[in-house]
Amino acid sequence: MEDYLRIIGDGLSIGALAIIFSLSFSVGKRLDDTANPPLFFKRNGEAGPRTGKNAALWTMPIISMLLLFLPTIVGATHKMVGDEAVMLVCLRAIVSAALALRHVVYIRGVLELMDAEGKLRP
Repeated sequence: MEDYLRIIGDGLSIGALAIIFSLSFSVGKRLDDTANPPLFFKRNGEAGPRTGKNAALWTMPIISMLLLFLPTIVGATHKMVGDEAVMLVCLRAIVSAALALRHVVYIRGVLELMDAEGKLRP
């Protein structure tokens, strides 16, 4: 059963990373080369510090990959039994969903901001 839970956790992580990377890739094609999107948005919705297009769009996918890589390695190298395996798959599910949702909200903010500034390609 623990192997099945590990495989489910791998699938959730891969799905979240696929969403995150595909969003960054597709938005990168839509942004103008001179666009400087914010690195993050503050809690009140204001844009944070601005940086280059590639740095802004690919920071979250790299951080997400590193954050999801750690529980993957733990699950693959440490033999989980019973409740430990269930807790690890729940952790991976929550973290995967949170990272994917966070990136979707960020990309929506970038698209709205860049559209208002006229930096989107048709």
